[in-house]
Amino acid sequence: MTFALHAFLGPDSPEISNESLAADLRELFEDAAGFTLQWERPPFSKGSTLALRWGAWLTRVAYEESETVAEDARFVHRLIGGSVPFDLSAVARRVRVVFGDDDAREYTNQVVDLMVYLEEIEGVIVFDAQQGDVMR
Repeated sequence: MTFALHAFLGPDSPEISNESLAADLRELFEDAAGFTLQWERPPFSKGSTLALRWGAWLTRVAYEESETVAEDARFVHRLIGGSVPFDLSAVARRVRVVFGDDDAREYTNQVVDLMVYLEEIEGVIVFDAQQGDVMR
């Protein structure tokens, strides 16, 4: 089953771009067998995303800054309330990661590595959309 994480970038978060994400992720996975990173524009998408592959398995990563992100942040703020250290309703930046199906759990280490990478961004709140809660 696919799932997505939304790493909302707070006021203390660094400047991030798709280019800086690409550099970080290349470095993180440079020694991983079968790893490739490419820019792709999915159908019906306004912009390009990073396509991280290990063989046939795919994860998409994108930096987003828009009113849509702000709307999502306000929704998450209403959902989780004051359980985060800053006002999510004022956020309009995030890193979105969409993981491909991995029912056989062959790529668990890569999923965990990406989760840790997101959690280590200063001032970030990582929201698991499927669970409807913040990752802790």
